[in-house]
Amino acid sequence: MAKDKSLISVYVPQEVKERLEGWASEEDRSVSYIVGRLITEALETRDQQKQPPASTTSSGKGRGKAGVRDD
Repeated sequence: MAKDKSLISVYVPQEVKERLEGWASEEDRSVSYIVGRLITEALETRDQQKQPPASTTSSGKGRGKAGVRDD
């Protein structure tokens, strides 16, 4: 195993495992590679969707966590 990689074990339903195995077979890759890629893509998507905290306006009225005005 590469030194920059860490092992994570997960339990998934049998159907999910079979689907991952089929996907891996189609791409001539390992299930581990497919799952690692899915996790990486999900984390990148999550990071892109995160929004920085909204600043308040000079009137003291700003936007709450959901971006809804609280005035």
